[in-house]
Amino acid sequence: SFVNFGTPTVNQSNSGFRPVVLSSATHSVTIGPQVKVTGQDTLTVGYGYFQSSYSGGEGSYDSHGLTVTWQRLISTNLILRAYVAGSMVKQDFGNALGATNPGVSTEARTNYVPTGGLSLSWSSRSTTVSANYSTGIYPSYQTSQGPLYSQVVGVAANHKMTDNFGGLVTANYARNESVGRNGGSGIFFDSYA
Repeated sequence: SFVNFGTPTVNQSNSGFRPVVLSSATHSVTIGPQVKVTGQDTLTVGYGYFQSSYSGGEGSYDSHGLTVTWQRLISTNLILRAYVAGSMVKQDFGNALGATNPGVSTEARTNYVPTGGLSLSWSSRSTTVSANYSTGIYPSYQTSQGPLYSQVVGVAANHKMTDNFGGLVTANYARNESVGRNGGSGIFFDSYA
């Protein structure tokens, strides 16, 4: 995936200006087996690789992770999913423009981050309602390059009114912070959607 916010109107190299938003290219892959343990239980084990590079000499990071997911069919209408994961995040922002000492090579930093989540979904013939909590690693596109550790709480409701028409309502809250605070100033913010 690619996220591009365009060219800043001020020349960064002459003014020291850093953009409020950062363009990046992200590559990811996940692979692993899924096993039906019982009629109600499914177990999935997955390896994931994620790499994000920032444009304009802003550096890059990558992560390797292992996730174990358990899904339980509580009833024909109710599904519980839980997963635990661990990620190794390697950041390389030593030569980045926004680093503490820009243009000076520093050793890449590695952080180990636990992640996980829990969701409960109820569905009928025309309606699905779900609630979830998750933690994960996501790229930062705002003020400071690098990975963000995000904790997200959300709810969603989907209702099919006719065969060709339906509605979806979602709400979530996320708490986000820089991982390892390597290169530039770390960031911390809450978001609502």
